[in-house]
Amino acid sequence: MQTIKENNIFLRSAIDEIPRLLGQLNRNPLSDTYGSFDRAFWHYRTNDISSARYQEAVLTLALLYRTPFEGNPYFQDKKILEWIHAALDFSCSIQNSNGSFDEWYVHEGSFVATSFVVAALARALTILGKEEIPAYETVLAGLRRGADWICNHNEDLVFNQAAGSAAALLGVFRLTQDP
Repeated sequence: MQTIKENNIFLRSAIDEIPRLLGQLNRNPLSDTYGSFDRAFWHYRTNDISSARYQEAVLTLALLYRTPFEGNPYFQDKKILEWIHAALDFSCSIQNSNGSFDEWYVHEGSFVATSFVVAALARALTILGKEEIPAYETVLAGLRRGADWICNHNEDLVFNQAAGSAAALLGVFRLTQDP
């Protein structure tokens, strides 16, 4: 096991900030927005939609839940897994029927949001596997729709978005083996 206090100042710093990340997550199971990481939407109500980009945080929770290292209080924590489920469910609920995700406007079909959210959700599913995610097939179906949407759109001007789309498509391919 790795000792983060002595060997990895960056990991220790990241672990220290997880309570702030969890503060962004709607952890109220009775709320319609349970699982949203967009605090401006679910708590402050200053946004008309929940920006899908915030749902990328589920990947951080999946990594913490699955990775054993000294000083990781989130490893195999059932509450973290419950919140991962909620975040995945909420992510599916905000996906447009055409497979895209919105970042700032209703039905904008944001290329960057779709690419990066699909990449993060695909990686989270890969890390956790079918056994840990009751809605695995539902999430996977959403990832397939997102991948199809990405394949039918192109981003030639912003290369980090093109790279994000490649990561998303690779992640979905690894889960489905569907080229």
